[in-house]
Amino acid sequence: NCANCPFNSDEAPPAFEDRSDAKGPEPECVTTGVMPDGTRLVFAGLERTGGIITYDISDPTAPVLQDFLNVRNWLTTQDDEDNFSDPSYFLNDGPESLVFIDADKSPIGVPLLAAATPLAGRLSLYVVEAGDRRTDDGSCSSTATCPYISVEQGGTGEALVEVCDIITDPTTRNQYGCAGEGADPGDTNAPTPSPPPGSVWRLEWTGDYVAGAFDTDAAEHIAYDSDTQQIFIASAEASSVDVVNINTPNSPRKERVLDIATDLDEECDGFSAESIQSVAVASVTGYANKIVAVAAVSTDEAANGQLAFYDASTLRFLGCAEAGNKPEGIASDGNTRIACINEGSAAEDGSQDFQGGMTMCEVTVPGGVPTFTCTTYPFTADNFADGAFTDAATFRADGVRLYGPSSEDVALDAEPEGAAFTADGDYLFIVLQDNNAYAMWDVQAEEYLFMKGFELMQSTMDPSDRDDAISVAEQWGTENTPVFKMVMPDQTTSFTYNGVYYFVTANEGDTRDGEDVIGIGDEIEGEEIRMGDVNPSCSDCATDENLGRLLTTVFMPSNFAQDSCGSQVCFATEIEVNFGSTQYNTVRPANPTNPAPGGAYSVGGRSISIWSWDGIADSITLVWDSDNDMEIVTGAGDTQISEADLCALCKSTPSEANCANCPF
Repeated sequence: NCANCPFNSDEAPPAFEDRSDAKGPEPECVTTGVMPDGTRLVFAGLERTGGIITYDISDPTAPVLQDFLNVRNWLTTQDDEDNFSDPSYFLNDGPESLVFIDADKSPIGVPLLAAATPLAGRLSLYVVEAGDRRTDDGSCSSTATCPYISVEQGGTGEALVEVCDIITDPTTRNQYGCAGEGADPGDTNAPTPSPPPGSVWRLEWTGDYVAGAFDTDAAEHIAYDSDTQQIFIASAEASSVDVVNINTPNSPRKERVLDIATDLDEECDGFSAESIQSVAVASVTGYANKIVAVAAVSTDEAANGQLAFYDASTLRFLGCAEAGNKPEGIASDGNTRIACINEGSAAEDGSQDFQGGMTMCEVTVPGGVPTFTCTTYPFTADNFADGAFTDAATFRADGVRLYGPSSEDVALDAEPEGAAFTADGDYLFIVLQDNNAYAMWDVQAEEYLFMKGFELMQSTMDPSDRDDAISVAEQWGTENTPVFKMVMPDQTTSFTYNGVYYFVTANEGDTRDGEDVIGIGDEIEGEEIRMGDVNPSCSDCATDENLGRLLTTVFMPSNFAQDSCGSQVCFATEIEVNFGSTQYNTVRPANPTNPAPGGAYSVGGRSISIWSWDGIADSITLVWDSDNDMEIVTGAGDTQISEADLCALCKSTPSEANCANCPF
């Protein structure tokens, strides 16, 4: 029944298309991995709707959709409401961090994918295997039908496996005491090393570890150490890291908890940690064990954060170093360098803004003792290559969204979110989410080579949460108004193919909602507003059934702030002075010559994108975008259903007759 269709929904039971107006499924995390046969896969986690989508990107210009698995429980029955309303029954609601584990680094000799879901407080492990294309998304309509929940807890328990069911290598089976020479070829749980004709690469859930209570950010970010077969789980609100052994992936077990807040307080001049945002594992030349780096945010909004370092094997505290303001993402080059991305977002009361930037740490081991040398590089002129830094206006002309009262100071307005080293360690690619921009750092030269805005792409999507239908389109109203998406990535990853650098971005989207220097007015919360509330120039594109409910921005690249207050350097209250007389121009010129040309824009790409760079140019190039794949799979749970079929079945008011492909 279509009332329970989980299309663009993050509720349980599903609230049909309640995310359509704002960022849809919200892809937040992304990682890549190479299978034993050489196939390169990319995995993206959908924060709001849940689920992990998999593509074969062996040819980065022509990815092939493989799989969508959503290990969550939609709780659609009265029995669920009566007996299983505890949030623990929601299962893996919204992955935000992914780690691929190569077969030769896996404890069981087959590739694994680890996922952290902060809302659910869970670490989940999946086997990556070849198999038949699934005909649904693997989610549970109810507890009673759920294979991921044991019989004792009310489910069927059919997906619960023993470790010997998933190990095929005879030597590894012997190490685990498994009977027989190998997995039974007829066993559907046994991973296949390479895909036979007609099959795909797919995920199979193997086991979970519960790091903490629901909605406490108990599993914010993860990193893996292959030497100890341990996953480090950053728990944001607890300011701690769980150390979890996964040598038996179907039953991960906690070894220890690192009390980051206490260690920083006692060892680092009384630093007071508000939260732990991210964790990374690095190999360091000259040091026997891996090193764990943890990024901590200060309780004082104006203060810089700290990086804490630990021995990954002994778990001994090794030292700390200052990062920038509000450290967010963290990345390692796999050798001696660790980069921390400092968001530098404004104080919640809007009283001041802080510099965004990047902290680069180099780890050396004089006399066998690790030493951490860390330097923070804000987005100021002295940290750019000659000629690469000009002024805010020029950056805006290159598509960098610098807006609000702090926006004439580039470093204050820049808010980086994530980063990835290139495979050779020569460059660090940084994404600035709110600015819809990216920057490239030259590791050896110690300078930013360029900072540019991401390309604006025409969007295919369902933009309304009030039309009671799956209505995917690319133009709206009688004037066929298109919407251009600001991709605004949260996380990114990198790989090299045929000598070319590639970057994959998870295009989540984000806005400044008024808890910053922009402030809140009577009509506008920060930059946020809905298309139907800004007097759009189109005649009928902004009805609730079309674009009226779509979350958009009053700032660039829309014309609204520029025409209301004369610049991008405005408070929300200043924009509202001319709110009634300013028109939101929904027509974007073919070749815009200014950073606020008008046009209809959506927040977030609802997609992942692949970009290339030759190591020479002063910008990256879009080679592929997943378009609306993620919305379609959340509605049908079937990676093969066509958009045309889905829309034909669900164009009108949902019912069992016209929404037959909705999962429940």
